[in-house]
Amino acid sequence: MQRGSQKMKASIRQYRPIFIFLIVLLVVIVMAQTSARPAPALPGAPAVPRQPQNYFGRVSINGANVSLDTLISAWCKGLQAASTLVYTQAGETWYYLDVPAYDPVTTPNGCDTGDTVSFKIGDVLADQTGTWAEGGQNDFFILTATVEIKSFLPLVIR
Repeated sequence: MQRGSQKMKASIRQYRPIFIFLIVLLVVIVMAQTSARPAPALPGAPAVPRQPQNYFGRVSINGANVSLDTLISAWCKGLQAASTLVYTQAGETWYYLDVPAYDPVTTPNGCDTGDTVSFKIGDVLADQTGTWAEGGQNDFFILTATVEIKSFLPLVIR
């Protein structure tokens, strides 16, 4: 039994360089195949959100201040894009409004460059409109509306 085992050890020693060569060759082939594969696609950098356009100024109806619970709203394409309540400063009513850019995911009611922006003072359509531009600033964009006041005299029948 010792003789067979010694013969086996001798034959292993004889073929050892061939086994090492085959193992190294196998490792090289695997590495070559791995590096030849295209790298997985990396997610792109998130898109920079588009900047809103802001409107700021006094607001009045028939030349008079509006009440503090009055909502000012901006509309693009027939949809309300933004709204805010008025505030007082130096005895006048004012508003500040950021009108967002259109984004189908986050702000489907936003505006695109060149869109007409309509404003409402409460439920009354303002006399002014704006043109939306990304990052635009409209300081002192005064909103006014004229509402016809109807008065009725009592009917006296004799």
